[in-house]
Formats: sequence, structure tokens, C-alpha cells
Amino acid sequence: SSTWAACGEERTRRSIGCLPGPGPGLSSQAMAGAGAAETEASGSRLSAPSDASAQMLTRIDELGQELARTVEDARKQLRQERDCMVGEFESARVQLHTEYSSKLYEVDRELRAASEELAAMYDSGHARQNDVVTLNVGGQIFSVKRETLR
Repeated sequence: SSTWAACGEERTRRSIGCLPGPGPGLSSQAMAGAGAAETEASGSRLSAPSDASAQMLTRIDELGQELARTVEDARKQLRQERDCMVGEFESARVQLHTEYSSKLYEVDRELRAASEELAAMYDSGHARQNDVVTLNVGGQIFSVKRETLR
């Protein structure tokens, strides 16, 4: 639970709005490279870029790089949270397994004791299976052979 608390503290320290990743198979470097290629392609279409266009292209490139860093940071945070949760689940699993094993051992021991007690009752040396036993059931008297009750 201390691991989970550390993850919770980290979660409250970071900003709420995270941008989604570029998608499966695209790294942040590939995404930044694609943004730079698009910038170069659009710049080559212009015959003579002005200072404003160059500043805009530089700003777009900076924003692309910032987005790539933000995405990578968000992925790192998600990996950390996942690792925290896996650790919590693993410790809970180990605890439950330990409890289950001890209860299973206890029940198995009780079952063996009951089986031994039952065997001792049937193996009593002084009673024969041919003996006639008289039973008082609800005020009525019944006579049966001991082997019938077995």
C-alpha cells in the first residue's frame, strides 16, 4: 500500500491534461522527424520565405518537439503507474495465496482427524457386527443388527 500511495502522490503532482501518444509503432523521435520533414517540405514550396514564415516554421518545429517530449513523459508516467499497480496486485496475490494455503491445510487436518475418528468407531474391538442393538427413536423401540447401521 505504500507503493500505491507513492504513485498517488506522483499523480497529484503532475498536470491533469496529457496529450495522447502518436499511436502504436511511432516513437517520439519518428514523430519529431515527421514534423521536421513536413516543415522542410512546406518551406521548400515557398520561393522565398519571409522572416515571419521562418519564425512560424521554427515555432511549429519547437511545438512538435515539445509535443514529442510531452508524449514521452506521459508514457513514462503510465509505465510507472502500471508498475506500481502490478506490484500492488502481486503483493495482494501472495497474501491471498498464503491465507488460502493455511486454511486449506487446516481443513485438510480436520478432515483427517474426522476420518481417523470414524475409523476408530468402526474398528472398535469389543463390538461385533452381528450384535443386535436396541434403539429408542422418538419413544419407539427398534431392534436392528449393528451392521445395518453401518
